[in-house]
Amino acid sequence: MSRHDYAPFGEELFAGVGVRTTGASWLSTTQADGQRKQFGEYDRDGETGLDFLRFRYYSSLHGRFLKPDSFGGRLTNPQTLNLYAYVINNPLKWVDPTGHSAQDPKKDSEPIGYDEDGNPIYDCDDCKEVIDSPDKRVGQPGFWESLIPFWGSGRSAVDYYQTGHPWKGTLYTGLAVTDVFLVRSLATGVGKLGFRLFAKEATEQVIVKEALVEAGVKEVTISASKYPESAAHVLEAQAAGYPSVLTVDRAGATARRVESLKDIPKIPGKQLDEYPAAMFKENGGSAAVRPITPVDNMGAGASFGNQLRNVPDGTKVRIRVVE
Repeated sequence: MSRHDYAPFGEELFAGVGVRTTGASWLSTTQADGQRKQFGEYDRDGETGLDFLRFRYYSSLHGRFLKPDSFGGRLTNPQTLNLYAYVINNPLKWVDPTGHSAQDPKKDSEPIGYDEDGNPIYDCDDCKEVIDSPDKRVGQPGFWESLIPFWGSGRSAVDYYQTGHPWKGTLYTGLAVTDVFLVRSLATGVGKLGFRLFAKEATEQVIVKEALVEAGVKEVTISASKYPESAAHVLEAQAAGYPSVLTVDRAGATARRVESLKDIPKIPGKQLDEYPAAMFKENGGSAAVRPITPVDNMGAGASFGNQLRNVPDGTKVRIRVVE
């Protein structure tokens, strides 16, 4: 026959502590009697000294669980926010046979719910103070989650209803409904602004195009999605001050090309692209030159050629990059 005494959090008190002696049946630190059910009637592992509480292992030496509780705790009771704490740090009153929640050691059944401080309840005279099992609660949203319109306030509302705080639940329900209208108003406003900007840009393009037609200027486009390198070169050259309105002059194209490229070194696997192209008078033998891939260069050149096939020399054209 042997005796086992424990500190409040389960650390065993062996012979030599206080008035305990081996002669009075207390064990020494080197003895073992094979008793599995020990502190709190939990199964204690003889090698590690850990107690098995069904869902988690508990270290009586540290007074803490080895894994966090799946129940996230409650803001109204800071003790429950420590997910490694044992029985809300009150081992003189509660036990935890499941590893999930504190319960009365005098009760045979699990609690029917928990009060707002996280304490177990076994009968219900005023069920407004009782909530479902903690793992069925949605819980309060985290800081960043609470900033999400509708979701944060909606989750808070559900949690307050579950925890028996209907007036807080109603308040947050109202906030959630307000969020819906706020998001709708913002979406409508952004949509209207985007439409106005698009309409303004489209109107400006129409006005410019009509002005060019009246001035006898033909518009020639280059697709940025099909010929990204050539389109980028056009935009870069125009930003550097080269004109967007050019004059077709095929007769002097060869001489201008030779002059523009005479001091530019060739790069293997690349073709030298000019802007303005040599077929335009504004090239002047001093075009902006950039090496680009042959496929891109020849594709853009073919597109230009098709658009200008029947355009006579002397015609003014406007070069514009499109999607």
